[in-house]
Amino acid sequence: MATVPSEPSVDDADNTSVDETSLRDVTLNDEPESDRFGLPEATIARYVRSYFLHFHRSFPILHRPTFSLHAAPNSLLKIVVAIGTLYAVSESSQTESESALEEADKLWASGRKELKSIVLKDSKEVRESWVIQAFLLYIVYGVYRDDGSRLQKSRAMLRTLVDLLRDLELFHQTLTAEEDSAWETDLSPDLDGNENLLDAKWAAFISKESLKLSLYALVFLDSHIFKTCNLRPMISAIELGWELPHAATLWEANASRVWLERLYQDGCGATVSFDTTTKYEFQGNSTKSLTVATQSLMSASPCPHLTAALAASPFATLCVAANLDCLVQDFTRCYYQLAPSLSDPSAFHILSQSQNKLVAAALRALSGAKAAAADARQYADLWHAVDLLGVSVKAGLCAPDDLLIGGIVDTGIAAGLATSAHLTLGSYFAARRSTQAAGAAQELDGAAGLGLLAQLMPALGLAAERTHEAVRGEGPWATVVTIRLLLTLWKALRHVVQHLRRSASAGSTAVSAFDPARVTLQAVAGSVEEHMKSFAPSHEVGSEQGVSGDEFDYHERRVLLLASEICKRRQIWPVGPSMATIFEEVMNGIAQV
Repeated sequence: MATVPSEPSVDDADNTSVDETSLRDVTLNDEPESDRFGLPEATIARYVRSYFLHFHRSFPILHRPTFSLHAAPNSLLKIVVAIGTLYAVSESSQTESESALEEADKLWASGRKELKSIVLKDSKEVRESWVIQAFLLYIVYGVYRDDGSRLQKSRAMLRTLVDLLRDLELFHQTLTAEEDSAWETDLSPDLDGNENLLDAKWAAFISKESLKLSLYALVFLDSHIFKTCNLRPMISAIELGWELPHAATLWEANASRVWLERLYQDGCGATVSFDTTTKYEFQGNSTKSLTVATQSLMSASPCPHLTAALAASPFATLCVAANLDCLVQDFTRCYYQLAPSLSDPSAFHILSQSQNKLVAAALRALSGAKAAAADARQYADLWHAVDLLGVSVKAGLCAPDDLLIGGIVDTGIAAGLATSAHLTLGSYFAARRSTQAAGAAQELDGAAGLGLLAQLMPALGLAAERTHEAVRGEGPWATVVTIRLLLTLWKALRHVVQHLRRSASAGSTAVSAFDPARVTLQAVAGSVEEHMKSFAPSHEVGSEQGVSGDEFDYHERRVLLLASEICKRRQIWPVGPSMATIFEEVMNGIAQV
């Protein structure tokens, strides 16, 4: 809930600072502490700081500078505290951690009921940005914390929220935005001389941008959060008729005067003209909606103003990248409902060459936006997620998802990933496209396998080389994308190994040193061994006895071991540890064969 204080208080940094930005109304002094929903005020403040220090970095839907512990509605504060608890106790003792997590689960359950009661009494309450924000946070917590009852309740919350927003036509900016509260008009650098008017403009910006960011976050979650379960999105990107979010520096400005100064700085992805108007707006039409922005990026020459807008807003870039990922998935779903094409028997060409070209152009534009970002390091967690989604899109163009083409819908995030791992062990993909199995295997073993692994190896580096603190700033969706890419890497490597085994069983006494599959395997093995050193500095590279026999299994086990270590680093949300266990089980199973 955003409030604009008449005088921002930034002098009690020891008690209220959150990553160089103060939290309003957090007072820790010698006065008796009052409990709120069963927790001391000091504990609440600690968990709220933890939320903004870690989770907010990857999901900036709350307006941090004006977030107030005492003014925030109970249901919103409860979920902020619950998520903050996950990060705050991640390095505590097991006893302390279990107790705190149990309390966080209770906050989620009671807060969800309060939120449900609010919208049942008056559905128009969803017009308040904090209600949408709370819904989104409860959905994230329920989906990524549990594959059982919380997951089902979170999916029901998503359906409820989407229905309410449609009923109130909040997906369309022209039907929602109130002209009398517009902040974009009558702007001037001299506004700092009129504090009341400036504060009113800033408050109007916060209100409108809060709603916009919440709607973009909803579409992002809807298109991505259940992808691992192979569920269809509830919302089409075409349905969202809001312009792209504004520059992150404007959203994170901690005072109205700072906000005004940043309006007139370069790099905001917008323009202010002093000659004919004092209106702040994006240049061009390519920023008018998520769909229009995606279409512009897929053109041969995307609008430079769009690239500037994306460079200024990494969260907007993340939403566009997720939309591209969803687009490729939709194409794949349609492709596998068609009969196999005899003229193009490849099971790995999801799109036509012209369509591939469009997607590749969009990915290059997204990379260009990151390169043009002046504050890429400040928003490293969001840009990291963009990079991961970019690799996911590339992989999706040539490595179809087993759950999608198999028609398997799973019950939860961890369950979907586990199913994908078990399918990789078998030949389910070949069974589904049996008429193409032989050609598909031959093609992937060659250039396609090399190309896919060339895209996946940098992603392996992105995941393995991140520091402990950087990992704590990852959103749970980034962890899930990382694991999906690890599964794709493992699957591609298995195809390479199978090719080498066939070559060896065909009568060759030794695989040619220039065989593409052997070169690929050696390159992957070398990269894996280097990354293992970051997890175990004293790690020694295993002996290489040629590329035959048990050596095939050895390299596959090393990839699985590295995947397990990468998952173990991601302890905040249960999906990391659970998939670490799966990778270890598969690795041990291979060792016993």
